[in-house]
Order: sequence, then C-alpha cells, then structure tokens
Amino acid sequence: MGIQGRLAFLVLLLLLLRGLGWPAWPAAVALALRWLLGDSACCVLLGLAVLAWPWLGPWMPHWLSLAAAALTLALLPARPPPGLRWLPADLGYLFGTLRLGLNIQARLRRRPPDTFIDSFERRARAQPGRQILVWTGPGSQTVTFGELDARACRAAWVMKAELGDTLGPHEREPTALLMLPSQTVPALGLWLGLAKLGCPVAWINPHGRGAPLVHAVLSSGARVLVVDPGLRENLEEILPKLQAENIRCFYLGHSSPTPGVGALGAALDAAPSDPVPADLRAEIKLRSPALFIYTSGTTGLPKPAILTYERVLQISGMLTLCGVTADDVVYSVLPLYHTMGLVLGVLSCLELGVTCVLAPKFSASRFWDDCRQHGVTVIQYVGEVLRYLCNTPQRPEDRSHSVRLAIGSGLRAEVWETFQQRFGPIQIWEAYGATEGNVGFVNYPGRCGAQGKSNCFLRMMSPFELVQFSMETEEPVRDKQGFCIPVGPGEPGLLLTQVLARQPFVGYRGPREQTEKKLVYNVRRPNDVYYNTGDVLAMDREGFLYFRDRLGDTFRWKGENVSTREVEGVLSLVDFLQEGVRVRWAWLPCSWPPARPSTGGGYTSTCATGSLPMLPPISFVSRTPWRPQARSNW
Repeated sequence: MGIQGRLAFLVLLLLLLRGLGWPAWPAAVALALRWLLGDSACCVLLGLAVLAWPWLGPWMPHWLSLAAAALTLALLPARPPPGLRWLPADLGYLFGTLRLGLNIQARLRRRPPDTFIDSFERRARAQPGRQILVWTGPGSQTVTFGELDARACRAAWVMKAELGDTLGPHEREPTALLMLPSQTVPALGLWLGLAKLGCPVAWINPHGRGAPLVHAVLSSGARVLVVDPGLRENLEEILPKLQAENIRCFYLGHSSPTPGVGALGAALDAAPSDPVPADLRAEIKLRSPALFIYTSGTTGLPKPAILTYERVLQISGMLTLCGVTADDVVYSVLPLYHTMGLVLGVLSCLELGVTCVLAPKFSASRFWDDCRQHGVTVIQYVGEVLRYLCNTPQRPEDRSHSVRLAIGSGLRAEVWETFQQRFGPIQIWEAYGATEGNVGFVNYPGRCGAQGKSNCFLRMMSPFELVQFSMETEEPVRDKQGFCIPVGPGEPGLLLTQVLARQPFVGYRGPREQTEKKLVYNVRRPNDVYYNTGDVLAMDREGFLYFRDRLGDTFRWKGENVSTREVEGVLSLVDFLQEGVRVRWAWLPCSWPPARPSTGGGYTSTCATGSLPMLPPISFVSRTPWRPQARSNW
C-alpha cells in the first residue's frame, strides 16, 4: 500500500469510527486487522484514528461515515494473513495439545504420579488377552498384555534380588541394557520390570565397542549391565575396565561363558509372576529420570540424555495427536535404543493399547509383505526408510495395503512426493525434535518438505527463536545491546528454545558442564535462558519450518547422528593415517604419507572393531592444503 493509499485508509477509518459510534469501535478494529498483518504501517494509522476520534467526531456527519464504510470495503479488498487458511488446523492441533498436556499434568500431580508403568499395569489387568506385541524376527511370536506383564513381574523380582541395597528410599541407580534386536521381547520385559521397581534404564547402542562402549556404560552411572549373549566379544573386550569400576555384568541368557559375568535366564524362569507392589516406586516424582537415551548432540562422544517421566508421557502422546486409535496396528523397524523406536513406538502403543508389530531390522523387500500380513495401518520411519522403499523395483501390489498413516522425521520433499505417488495417499506426519530438547514441532497440515509448523498460539505456549549465527564460531550473533538477532521469514537461523518452568531443559546425566554448554543467555531480554539445539531451520510466513543444517561435530548416517570426534578417535588407531579432515559434516577423508603405503586392510579392520557404523571413504593425498582458521581447503 503506497502513501496515498495509507492516507486514504486513515481518513476512511476516521469516518468509519464516527458512523459506528464509540461502543462499536472494536468492530472497526476487527475490520482493520484484515490488513494489519499485510502492511504493518496500517497499525499506526489505526491507532491515530482511534486517538483522534473524540476531537474530530463532532465535525463528521453520520451519513458520511456510513458512506466511508462502504467505500472502505470497496477500495481496500481483504488481505488476510498468509497463515490464516491454516487456522482450523492450527486450532485443532492446539486443542489436542492442550488436552494431552492437561491429562499428563493430572496424572503426574497424583502422589505417587501415575506413570507409564501404572498405565501398563491397568491395561494388563483390564485386557490380559489383548495382543500388544507381534515379533516378526526369528522365532516369531505374539505377546498379550497379560504375558508381557508376567514377564515384567518376573524380571522385577529377579532384579530386586540382584540390585539389593541400590533400591534405597530415594532415587534409584540406573541399570544399563546392551541388547541386539533378536532379544527385543525379553529386553522389553526386563525394561518394564525395572520400571516397576522405579529404576531408570539406559539403552546402549549395541554397535558400540571398545572405548566408546566403556564411555557409554560409565556415563550412565549404572551399577549393573545386562548384555545380550550375542555381544559376548564386545563385553569381554571391556570387562576389566567395568569390573575396576565395580559394575556387575549379566547375560540375558541361561549360561555364561565369561568368568565374572552372571546369567539371568534360570532365575527369570523360576521367578514368580506375582504383582509388584507400587510402593517400591513410591518415591518417583514428576521429573525423576525414567530413561537415558544416548545422543551425539553436537560435540564429543554420545551423552546420556535424561528423559523424565513427564517427558516420556509427552513424547508417547504424539500418536494420540496424530489420530492413532486402539483399532490401529503400528509397524516399527526402528531400534529400541532410539527415542523414536522405544518411546514413540513401543511405549506409545502400550499407552494406547495399540498392537505394535516389531521387526528385527529394516528390510525393503519384506516391508510391505509384513504390513499386508499383519494388517498394519500406521508405520514409523526415518527419512532413509521411505527412500529405500522408493528405490525398490515397482510391483503390481505396491498400493495393496491398509497403511493410512506414516509418522517419523527426516523425510525430504522429493522422497515425500515419490512415496505418495507410488504407494498411495498415505497421510504423513513429519516431526522435528531432539531427544534432550524441550520443544518439538509437528507438520500437522501435511505440507510437503516441512519438518513442522508453528503458529502464534503454540509459540506462546512454547517460545522459540531463529537467530543469526556465525559459521566460524557456530555461536549466535549479537546486536549492540548484546541480544541475539532474529532472522526474517525464509532465512536460515539457529534454533533456540526458551527454558521455562513449564518447559524445562533437563539435559544430560553427568557433569553439569555438559548441560550448561547447551544454554544461551540474554537472547531476547536480560537473564532469559534458551536451549541451543545446534540445528539450523528456516520458517516461512505461514509458520512452516524447514531443516537446513546441523552445526557442530556430527553428521547424519541412515537416520542416526554420528559424532565426527568419535570417528576421528577410532581412525587415529590406523597406523598409516596421518590426518583426518571433516568435509561439510559428511565424512572424513584422510591424508596418507606417501612414504608409508598400505592396502587399506588395517583401515577396514579398525573401523569394524572400533564400533564405526559406517566405513568412511579415504582420499589419498601427499599433504593437506590448510587455510586460515585451521580449516582445510577441500
């Protein structure tokens, strides 16, 4: 709107306010709001019109004001805000979020709190014969609520005897689980049994070996480690270091081939399945730790992020927000040591009473066959899963399935479109969130390529900022007053989420410094506190959020965050490698002194035994062309 248009708008507003009369002036304000978000200068003009009305009103005849109202509507067509068309979806998601939040708060205000294990026990008593788990791996089986509860009770009695004095009157010491997918059902029974005792559980990535595995166990604070018998070599490599820290180790099997390591199988078989008294977990509080899930974060080795009982219920409630009901069947190929697989997958199904079909690993060739065989209606994914499905040869039965909903994260726009064109109009709920984070986003309208959506209501409930940052220091840029500088619509910015009493950042187990390093102060006003996600996002005028980059020493590999420092530590053991270079958070090519030729066999074996989930490609050069700031000129 030009200067002449703005002046006309001011005059017409004055006339309009005179005709409506002072009691009805809010109606004029509502009319003016149709333009305000399209042209901010109109806000100032509206204020001037309201302030000037008492002095100018007596000079304006009534008929002239009514004519001005008609002229206003004729000359200034409505310019609704860009995001107004999403208002019904925004309100629907807002009300769903409020209902979920109020329900969680009501449950956790009880003394003791009504946690996920209490909900599980209620369902097991009410529906003992209802099928809750379907295992599609070797020895495929179905498990009912009653059977899973019996497993959990036996595990609770066995672990109560083993833990002994660690079950004190206050916060329980964690127990660590190191499990292969083949032990999924026994591991879930053990986890639920420990939850009945009020013990937090650390789920450790079974691909870890050597120093990274030692770090994972020690950082959890666990005094007991339960290991899959199939990971015997991994355990025996580090057993002396664990024993030096007085950590007791057990196999989840009937025998132990390793001296100094016990076996729980016989005790689990002989234990009673009597109910476990809720008094054993009476000291649990709203923000007591329930789980430790490892996250690479943006620096260093993986850290055990604390998931409180409150946070676990918030994440597991996402299936409800997505419209999943007890009549659905959920299919998950995601590992249990990830939040997506354990909390959003299995635990959400336990909360809703939904049958969960679990596969030992992802298989693109068997994915849809499993879905058809078990009547799956909801699938979980990370972006790579759907891409692999799209890369399989087309089959006539590609659309012959009952899947109606896909829930996950990391899906690229081109894969999104290809997936729906090939496999049918499956509704996709893309989400963004960090395991340790205090804010998450959901793309509830289904905009292709967006990782989430925000609106004015959600932003008031869960404040966040996208701010300018330095590519060199990877820190927020400050203005002259020392505050962070917000980015404009569509511009990439570092995502900071405000830390509030209702929106806490609990952080990581271990030294407080690890948690403090993730906090940013004085972002928008003095003494405010924000959590630095380390992720770069962009938000358009309609409130849709798009992932742009990840800062720090991590990169994505098959849906997992991998620490480049961890990779560098393993590769430093290869004798013929001199330097490692991280190239745009993607891989580590390495320089090789020409005087020490090698076939690369040692490189491959070191990666295999050093717990690297991938084999970084090598670039052989005689020297590394360094430039200022110690960054390589690759």
